[in-house]
Amino acid sequence: MYFGLGWPQVFGGEHGGSELLDVKYNRQAASSLSTLLIAAISEHTVFVWAGGLQRIVLGQLRRTEASLAADGTNETLAWKPDSSALAIVTSTGRLLLYALKHSAHDVSAFRLPAEYAMVQLGSAHGVELSLRACVDLRATACCPCVPSVAAATAADFDDDQAGSLQHQAAAQDLVVLTDEQVLLRVSWQSGEAVYRRSLLDVPLAAAPPSPASDAKGDAEAARTAAAAAAGRIRWLTSDSALACYAVVWLDGRAALLSADGSGGVQGGQYVVWSGATSVALNGRHRLAAVGMAAGDVLVFEVGPSGGTNQAQLALSYARCFTLSHWGIGESHTGPVSTMQWTRDGVALAVGWAHRGLAVWSIYGCRLVCTIPQLEGSYVRSSVSHGPSGAEAMRDGVRCVEWGPESYHLVASGGCRGDTGGKLVQLSFGKSGQASGSWPAGSQRIVLMASDRLLILSCYTPRHLDDLSWTHLAYPEMYISDNWPIRCVAVSADGCQLAVAGRRGLALHNLVTNRWRVFGDRTQELEVRCVALAWYDSQAIIVVSSVRAEQDGGQQLLIYPRSHLDRTSLLARHPLAGGRRCALLECTQQQLLLFTTDCTLYQYRLAATAVNSNGQQQLRSVQLQLVREVSARGHLPLQLPPLSLSLLPPPARHLPATAFGKLASARGCGSPTPPDPAAAAGGWT
Repeated sequence: MYFGLGWPQVFGGEHGGSELLDVKYNRQAASSLSTLLIAAISEHTVFVWAGGLQRIVLGQLRRTEASLAADGTNETLAWKPDSSALAIVTSTGRLLLYALKHSAHDVSAFRLPAEYAMVQLGSAHGVELSLRACVDLRATACCPCVPSVAAATAADFDDDQAGSLQHQAAAQDLVVLTDEQVLLRVSWQSGEAVYRRSLLDVPLAAAPPSPASDAKGDAEAARTAAAAAAGRIRWLTSDSALACYAVVWLDGRAALLSADGSGGVQGGQYVVWSGATSVALNGRHRLAAVGMAAGDVLVFEVGPSGGTNQAQLALSYARCFTLSHWGIGESHTGPVSTMQWTRDGVALAVGWAHRGLAVWSIYGCRLVCTIPQLEGSYVRSSVSHGPSGAEAMRDGVRCVEWGPESYHLVASGGCRGDTGGKLVQLSFGKSGQASGSWPAGSQRIVLMASDRLLILSCYTPRHLDDLSWTHLAYPEMYISDNWPIRCVAVSADGCQLAVAGRRGLALHNLVTNRWRVFGDRTQELEVRCVALAWYDSQAIIVVSSVRAEQDGGQQLLIYPRSHLDRTSLLARHPLAGGRRCALLECTQQQLLLFTTDCTLYQYRLAATAVNSNGQQQLRSVQLQLVREVSARGHLPLQLPPLSLSLLPPPARHLPATAFGKLASARGCGSPTPPDPAAAAGGWT
């Protein structure tokens, strides 16, 4: 669940008020030591901002008048997966490849006045952009004219996600779709087309029934008419977990195209016949959201067909996101102009062409909306308009982009008003339960924000009048180098917290209100946390990726809460076969670990403690593998589960009749003692 926080922030304006057409984060940098960056384009200029906690222009490049006349104006933008290059598609069908490199120039030396000298910048060095190649896509696609081109990268997810392996062969290519319906995969290195396929030769199945279906006309006749219509492209996006592309034509058709392991198109299915303006794919939950010209968003579930044709996708209508319940219609918002799911796939940002931006939960709950209620009694908008009272995104939205871990939503609007031609940033907090192990019956609610944790205690009905949020800021010495925070875990007694960012981790004692971090910077860089869980409130269990120069797998590390150092490690256990952790849960003495290849491991933890100054301190922890269960073939759509929980153990004191019934069910004359391995209960 996501919640809006604070005032909308506005930055940019260095381009003289011209409209920003596209904005993108360098997503792959979020899992490496490279700098987080934001790139944006106007018709004639490329901008690069720092993508961490602060926003500062690191570099910009304005194209010359001769270049604009020869190659056309900028239209769409894409990052190379390693963040070393940018691709821009122009209005005349040319592909401009720009190389990026960090300069020695210290940007903060002149950007910050003396009174802000203590402010820590996420990236202080400038970025230099240089044109590396200019590719004529008209000649590459063998088409006489390409008035406009849509582009999308073939690798849209971090390496840690399970679905990213399906498109390894296409990870270094740029996917381009021309108005002549020719799909190209262009090499980032040479700019040459390594794959070419005409969509006119791709078989497309009929659209599933939905509120957008044409009930008056015949479906087959509608498909025949659509095939003969103009083929100009409005929208293109891709998803590696779904292994498909989404295409929207200018006449309002939308279709999903299934892709093979090398990124080639096999087949597809229409989603809607008409009225579509954009599509957003959600591989984690296997959903496709279709923005409509009427302002609504139709959500479809995506699954394999289950038949002999593996290239065929199975689509079914799920739900509709609409503002009509609040008296807001198409005349107020116009058509949907842009959409994007959060990184974890549980919320969808929707922007409209004429006015407003909203964020919806995956099940259709409106979480945030910049448009106040227009009919009936006045209800305050769920997004504050800022100290000036101006409504955010009053003049429509051109593009949106979620930041790392979806703490920020960056949007570009029209050229009118106070925010015209600038970027508007909305801040969000999200539930900590989705990012780490959470004990059953916890009395604390924790929200994760970009720079702090929001903690709610005493969550009982008798204390509803005393509810208050505690703001716990991350330690500056940790967050300045390891932002964003990815994982959080709370202990069973509710007194210990653990957070982990890009490297290392930090522990907080809510009783003493003190943070604890690694004392050795080198050791902190060696720990790349994937999952966190507390063991008996005394030790923190960390699943960490191994350094690349080793086998590249993952390992279980257990540290005492009193000392984060290699010398104090209680246990180190490598995951067998290079497996990667998807979920982690620890309850009492039982540890569950679910890997991305759908294998469940259950460990029993046995601790050895010593008496030090009258207190028991852990000296070591032994891990004993109890069972290994493969869930491959038993999960729907072969997707790993979203959460894992250990059920509480059964009551120790049961009535005699209950024991008798249990013994009779087992076919024996006397009660059988429970298996120690099952003492912690079952798992779901």
